[in-house]
Amino acid sequence: MKRLSETNETAPLKAGRNAATDGNARGRPALEAGKSKSMAVAYLLWFFLGILGAHRFYLGRVGSAFVFLLLVVLYCAVALAPVLFPFFFLGAGVIAIEFYGLLTLVLPGTLGVWWVVDAFLIPALARRSARRNA
Repeated sequence: MKRLSETNETAPLKAGRNAATDGNARGRPALEAGKSKSMAVAYLLWFFLGILGAHRFYLGRVGSAFVFLLLVVLYCAVALAPVLFPFFFLGAGVIAIEFYGLLTLVLPGTLGVWWVVDAFLIPALARRSARRNA
């Protein structure tokens, strides 16, 4: 069995097959090959679902989108902790409550700054996505 790197990427396709239906040499699915991402769609996703990292998933930045989503889930867990575990906060010391307060400030601050910075990064991310899919 040949590896992808060992195959002749410039070889003509067999009869009845073409690059549009078979994807490209990097192993991307046929529907993804050659498609560029719309900046308008990326901005709409950023505005309405940006807090979940949807625009990053759309633009192919899956790793950072998962980190963004993980931070959101972590923040939700921290924010709901007093409701879900009230007994912990009743007997908690000052340091534990200060740490909780710090987390409730740092996590949304980090997510908010990242969300605003992404507004300026979307054009570059869309161009990079188009180059990868070309």
